[in-house]
Amino acid sequence: MSKEKGTMENFNLNKDILLVMVEERFNKSISVRDVCDVVNRSYGIRGDIRVNILKYSNELARMSKIYKEENNILHTFFDITLGLITKKLINTDEATKKLDVMIKNSMCKLTGNNEHKNEN
Repeated sequence: MSKEKGTMENFNLNKDILLVMVEERFNKSISVRDVCDVVNRSYGIRGDIRVNILKYSNELARMSKIYKEENNILHTFFDITLGLITKKLINTDEATKKLDVMIKNSMCKLTGNNEHKNEN
């Protein structure tokens, strides 16, 4: 929980950017990295911006819950992004395997493709 100058602490989802980017990315096949990029850019996160990862993870979980309660497929974007972040933070074989399965299942749900490769 960095309090360093320049660390992003507040997160406001720009739903317009999210929806436009989702539509653009679905014109071609979408990857796990694309999903993560869409979510991050929807929050204004790009390049070398420093982020309070705990607060960002809480925001992603909050948005996932909201979209799940609405039965909106967009919850998969937040689940996948949160899974990738968690995977980087908790680097154990058991956790990695479980997160890979969760990410793959979310990608399959998102794309409707039950044979989705896990390229994360």
